[in-house]
Amino acid sequence: MSARTQAIREFLDECVQKRRAVQKRRAINEEIRLSVILSEGAQVASQIQIATHVAKATHPDVKVKHTTNLLCANPDDFTQHKEIGTHSLSASQLLADATGDAAKNKKAYEVYLLLQNKFEGKTILQMLKEEDRDAIDALGLDERNLVNKLLEIDKPKSKNLASHSLMKQVYWLVGTDAARDEEYHLLSPLFSTPLVHAVHAEISDARFFGEANVAARRSRWDKEKKPQEGTSYYDYPDLVTRKLGGTKPQNISQLNSERGGVNYLLASLPPHWKNQPQHFLNIRSSLDNFRRYEDVDRLVKKLCKLLLANPRPTMETRCRREWIEQALGRSLANFGLKIQARHPPGWTRDPDCRLSRCEQLWLDPERARLPVRPDHEEDDLAFAHEFEWKDWPDEVATLFAQWLNSILKKAGLPVGDTEIRHWASQAIVEVTDWPATVKRRARVPNDVSKEIRS
Repeated sequence: MSARTQAIREFLDECVQKRRAVQKRRAINEEIRLSVILSEGAQVASQIQIATHVAKATHPDVKVKHTTNLLCANPDDFTQHKEIGTHSLSASQLLADATGDAAKNKKAYEVYLLLQNKFEGKTILQMLKEEDRDAIDALGLDERNLVNKLLEIDKPKSKNLASHSLMKQVYWLVGTDAARDEEYHLLSPLFSTPLVHAVHAEISDARFFGEANVAARRSRWDKEKKPQEGTSYYDYPDLVTRKLGGTKPQNISQLNSERGGVNYLLASLPPHWKNQPQHFLNIRSSLDNFRRYEDVDRLVKKLCKLLLANPRPTMETRCRREWIEQALGRSLANFGLKIQARHPPGWTRDPDCRLSRCEQLWLDPERARLPVRPDHEEDDLAFAHEFEWKDWPDEVATLFAQWLNSILKKAGLPVGDTEIRHWASQAIVEVTDWPATVKRRARVPNDVSKEIRS
């Protein structure tokens, strides 16, 4: 045995010892021996699919030899989206899984983990594929047949891309003729086992096993009068547990078995808004808050950049400008609707409400239907009358236009009354009981024009 062969052998024995510690299977540790892992793994390698996205989690009756499972070993291979997904995982979290015959999942998974260990910068599996003689000798694989069997471990078991009638499927029209089958692509969502495993590990650590988190939560339960340093903790309210595999989670995959079949689903609920509209009290205008709403600030900056560049007056320039303007108009409408839904009717009656009357009418329309207060009868009747008169949407549109003009002016753009009228025409203000959304016109008295130019 060469010195390098001996070094590889010692490295493999160390990997097996670490695996024993992880599994904590002292009573049956004989199963976690190098020779057992290799011999048993070689026998099942051709029947088990190693994958990061498994089909059996969608339905347990699909067969690995007839259904596509995906193995993605590098996070950089995924398209990067802003939403959380498998692409969000680090390389250490991107665990592959073993799926197939339940009785053989564990055996295949153990040998796969062993062969994924790196020696001299290469995995043992990669060394076998390169027919590294020292690696073959270190594994004690005298028969070429055993090496060939082990090399089957990460190969696709389904010869062609295939879905299954029991799986979730979406027929996506990619052509123009919906009556032709060939005009569709068949989309079949797969279960990301490493993502589910990472989420399960984090939630379990927060709820059960993380000592710091458990201590911090206990401190809060004890209702200590003085907050202690480091007592903040993570919590995941309204969790739902989805069990895969029933009483036999190994029927789905090995990692599912290690989780006991438990797969956590985070609460998908609308936010619970506080009833007190604190952010809209003691302020003169709601439009400063509007700039922080969703994508508004980015749209405003985009408009400033476009106009400051003084582009040529082409159709492309006009379309780009109109797209931004219309997006701002839609955002204004959504902003108003969200404020109306978030706060209880009559919140503008608060003595700390400093908003202009038109904004009060816009953001608190249900106040007009509330009973008149005896001690504020005149104000409540005036509010209801002004709401029915419906001058206020144009006034809101004017405020929006003045607000946008002020931002553009600070950016160095020569804007005035003409622009105010144009921005107001893009404003969309939803009016209760009106049959349709109407674009507004600005009302720009002379004194306002002077104020804007000053």
